[in-house]
Parts: sequence; C-alpha cells; structure tokens
Amino acid sequence: MLPDHRHRTGPAALPRRHRLPSVALLAVLAAAGWSADLPGPAAAAPAAETAPGAAAAGAVSVTLSLAQAEALLLEQNLTISGARSGVDAAKASEIIAAYRPNPALTLSAEQFNTRHPFFHLTSEDPTSLGYQHFYTVRVDQLLERGGKRGYRMLTAELQTQAAEAGLKDAIRQQLFQLRQAYFTVVEAKELLDLAAQMLSITDQNEEIVKAQVASGGAAEADLLTFQVNRLQFQQALIQAQQTYSQGLSDLMNVLNYSSMGRAGVMPARTSTLAGVDIHGPELLQLSESLDAATLTLDAAPLTASADNRSDVQSARRTMDAAEAAIKGAQALRQEDLDVGLEYQRNGGDDTVGIAFQINLPAFNNHQGDILQAEAQYQQARFTYNQVRTQAITDITKAYKAYDGARQMIVLYTSDTILKAKESLRIATGVYQEGGTGLIDLFQAQQAYDQTMTGAIQARFAYRVALYQLEMATGEKIPGSASAAAAAAAPAAH
Repeated sequence: MLPDHRHRTGPAALPRRHRLPSVALLAVLAAAGWSADLPGPAAAAPAAETAPGAAAAGAVSVTLSLAQAEALLLEQNLTISGARSGVDAAKASEIIAAYRPNPALTLSAEQFNTRHPFFHLTSEDPTSLGYQHFYTVRVDQLLERGGKRGYRMLTAELQTQAAEAGLKDAIRQQLFQLRQAYFTVVEAKELLDLAAQMLSITDQNEEIVKAQVASGGAAEADLLTFQVNRLQFQQALIQAQQTYSQGLSDLMNVLNYSSMGRAGVMPARTSTLAGVDIHGPELLQLSESLDAATLTLDAAPLTASADNRSDVQSARRTMDAAEAAIKGAQALRQEDLDVGLEYQRNGGDDTVGIAFQINLPAFNNHQGDILQAEAQYQQARFTYNQVRTQAITDITKAYKAYDGARQMIVLYTSDTILKAKESLRIATGVYQEGGTGLIDLFQAQQAYDQTMTGAIQARFAYRVALYQLEMATGEKIPGSASAAAAAAAPAAH
C-alpha cells in the first residue's frame, strides 16, 4: 500500500505520519542559509549544507544513491538474512532426506560360567568350560520399500524451492520498503526546502507590509494580521524538519543501521556509510530525485503475471511438497525389510546365517499418517489459492493507485507551476503599489504554497505507485527507473 502521510493543507494534500525531531538536524538547518528566490517549475531540491562547526569537528558527508541503498539492503537487512537462513535450513533437510538408514552392528557373547566368567574364553577342548562359550557377530541393514526415500527426497527438494521463492519474496517486499523509505526522505527534503522558502517569502512580504503601513497605504492592523499568519509557515517548517528527520531514521532502520556497532553508527566494514552518525553533525544526502517518466500501462498483462510472483511460487512449491508427502505416507504401508547377516562361534564350530525381519501391520496400517498428509495438502492448497487471489487483488489495487497517481501528476504541469509563481509575483507587486488588499496577497501566497506542495506530493505518489506496482506484480515495469537500472547493471560491472 502507499505510505501513510501526515495531513497537509491544500487541494492535493496527503496524510502524513507524525515524526520525531532530530536535534542535530535542527542545528544544521539553523546555521544553513536559505534562498528566498522562487523556484522554477523543474528546479531540483538543493542539497543540505554542512553547518560551519560540523566540518571543523570532522563531520562526514555521505551521498547515498538508491543503487547503493539496495546493495546495503541485500547485505544486511534482517528479514532477508533470516530468509537466507531458511534456505540453508531447507538445503540441510534435503541432504538429510537423501540419507539411507545406517546399518546396525551387534556383538554378543553367551553361556559364560558365573563363577569363572573369563576362564578359558576360547578352547578347542570339548571338556573345557571355554568350549561352551557362544559368540555372535551380526550386521543388520534396513531396506526401505515402496519408494519412501524417493518421496522423501522429492518433498525436501520442493520445500527447498519453496524456501528459495520465500527468499525472493522477502527481497521483493523489503526492496519496496526501502524504495518507499528512500523517496519519503527525498520528498521530505523538498518539502523542507519549500517550507524554508515560504518562510523567507513571508519575511520579504512582511517588509513590504511594514513599508505600506509606514507610508500610510495600509492600516497597522494589516501588519499585525500578517505577523499572526506568519505562524502557519513557522509551524510548517518545524513539521517539515520533524518529517525529514524521522524519514532518515526509517530509512536507516530498513538498512539495519541502528542495530550495528555502537548506537547510531555504521561500522567501518560497510564502506558506503562508514562513520555516518545520524544523531550527530554528519549529514546523509540522497542523490535521487522524485522525477519519473510517465508511463501508459495496460492492466491485463500485469494481472496475468500473478502466477510468477514469488510468494505465489512459494505457496505452489509448498503445495507440491505436501502432495509428494501424501505419496510418501502411502508408501509407509509397504513395510520395510530388515536383512541381517551373522557369524557365530559356538564352541569349536564356526557358522554363518542370514535373517529377515518385517513388521506385520496388525495394529497400525499408517492410515492416520495418510489422513494427516492429505489434510496438510488441503491446507497448503487453500493457502496457495488464497495467496494467488491476494496477488491478483494486489495488482488490481496497485494499478488503480498508479493510474490515479498518473492522472494527478498530469495536473501539475510546468505551466500550472509557472502560473502560481506569476500569480504570487503579481499579487505582491500590486499590493506594494496599493492596488489590492492584504487578503489577496495572502491568497496568492497560500495558492503558491499549496501548488508547490501538491506538485511535490504528486511526484512522490507517482514514483511510489510505480514501485508498488512492481512489488505487486513481482516484475520490473518496462520503462520504469528500476527497470532501467536493472538493464544498466550488467554494463556497470
């Protein structure tokens, strides 16, 4: 599903989670300079600047690309690591399933005299006590019948395939969580820059209002009203700082950053983020932007890919393993044969023998084992059908979310943003000349803020909708950023 957002004002407002502030980030922002110029329609968010004191303290500034973040995810994400261990365990079970029963060795000695148990252990004299001793060496081998070993190996092999598909599914889900968290930070940074810019614009307009009051062109009440309304932009800046700080924490959490080394510091073995402390003066910058190519997709081929999704494949392999287990349970009705070869030393005679042993199914015909295996198969079949249905539902929902995000992003064209910018410029100039009231200036400023906020949110929603569609289908969307990165990956190596 799309990420949860904290509510913002404006026609394109999206809900937003409340996030905690970072003291270090507040200090950096307070020391950094903010441009008061209006942004162009395609202007990228400026990179955060290191506070003057941070560089002197040996601060580390790291730029993290999405490809680097994905590589870190595959290396140290706990969910993926756990799924890998599950594959290792399944492969070990596959080795165990191939084992044949071990032979059994029996050594026995009988007919010892209790008064002199070790007197004449062996003797060729029939009148001797040692002549009565009876020695046996026996080797027994259990021979499995009915193809039990083959069914056991097949079941274990299918379970390994299910575990491998489960690993792919863990990667599929965690990659989406990472990409969502990554671009949440990118969006938060752009909104933070916008909030700082809006506060700067407000300060500039306040000087204009002061000049109007001083010249008698406006009442002093206009200045007081303007200063009171300034609070909303101050609050927006603080909220944007909190959102950005918490977004960084969420991103680091997906990368298993906080649980490695001392609190909050990536150990040196991870060279990409070595020395970065999210609770200190160091800065982490993200290199990607929210911009993504607008694609036109057809829902039918996407829905048809549900059977190829990793969790569906895992459930299918689990069902196949359960079906193989039924045949293995049915094979239990063919009782195993125990074959024994023995050598005996009886007095002066040496003899050899062979013995066969087989269980008689007088009380247990393994009907319970068969019923249990059949019930487990039915359970696995229901799970498979449920997972497959859920995959189709996920694709349908993701496509609708994508289509809605695509329609929304079309609304925020360069022309729309230029009009909002020009409207604010004209309203400011007209008010400065005394041709309009303060309310018109407020409305133009808020309209510009809402338009820019909506444009940022629409770009974020569209990019995340693409990733959500890729997660739902389990495949790369042709023409998307991740598909282009995947295609370029072999050439990069």
